[in-house]
Amino acid sequence: MQVVGPSGYYELTATDPDGWPHYKQLKPMPDLNPFEQENFLKDHVLLYFEENGI
Repeated sequence: MQVVGPSGYYELTATDPDGWPHYKQLKPMPDLNPFEQENFLKDHVLLYFEENGI
């Protein structure tokens, strides 16, 4: 599950033999206060669900 991928922060680069994903950071995450962090993550989780038909 790549929640912040659509915003261009990370991209999947590989999956190891145990099935763990490995990501490359493409740009720094924004500097947000705790309230903004919560909203950022909520928005991205909802977008993930929408895009994946969940």
